Amino acid sequence: AVSAAGALPDAYVGHVGPRFPEVDIELRGRFGCREVVQVGKLRAYMVACYSRSRPSSGSCEARTDLEDPVVAERERRLTLPRGGVFVPRSQVMSGDDVRRALTRIAHEVAERNGGLEEVVVVGLQTGGVGFAYRIASVLEEIEKVATPVGTLDVAFYRDDIGLRPVLPEAVTDIPCDLTGRTVVLVDDVLFTGRTVRAALNALADYGRARSVQLAVMVDRGHRELPIRPDYVGKNLPTRFDEQVDVSMDGVLLGNVVAR
Repeated sequence: AVSAAGALPDAYVGHVGPRFPEVDIELRGRFGCREVVQVGKLRAYMVACYSRSRPSSGSCEARTDLEDPVVAERERRLTLPRGGVFVPRSQVMSGDDVRRALTRIAHEVAERNGGLEEVVVVGLQTGGVGFAYRIASVLEEIEKVATPVGTLDVAFYRDDIGLRPVLPEAVTDIPCDLTGRTVVLVDDVLFTGRTVRAALNALADYGRARSVQLAVMVDRGHRELPIRPDYVGKNLPTRFDEQVDVSMDGVLLGNVVAR
């Protein structure tokens, strides 16, 4: 963790890069990977994660859990792994349906971009990663060219840290500089759009992409931001309180209930 004073922990070893305040940080121990992050952004999000009431410059008031205690308590109570169990009610897509949808998306990606030159597929941790690799595999079968695949964890770029538990899901692994490339961002479910907004911010740390395209397995509606997918496996109208579980085995619709 990062202390309130903003000091980086001993687990992070790095040096100031050519574009201060960016640093090249070697994450040792559990992950053993290398990432380029903005120290200021890392500190801000980590401090917010622990204080949850840090006011921002120019804001009218500090954002805290007390803004909406009912929503905050519900999110913490139901968000896995702290609590809640998904109870499926119906299956809307089978495993074969999912595979066919991914194959169709891959063909659409190849057609829209006129091939795969400078195309990078990036899956959002954790739900979009498996779909990203599947799409890349189909693209290779179609175009006979290997497509770079990366993974992206947006935990520290989210804007709802004060409302729900926010923990890093897995390692971010971007295989190349994204400057000038077309990035196909892949996720399992598109809901409010806030995860995608966080992903766009995160991608900017790895270069200025020529364009970013969004592919999702399920678009369930209820958008809170002006974000629209370029490739959709299935449009699925849902109630706001319903949950959608997506995997290579199919798509289930149900609810999360408290333990």
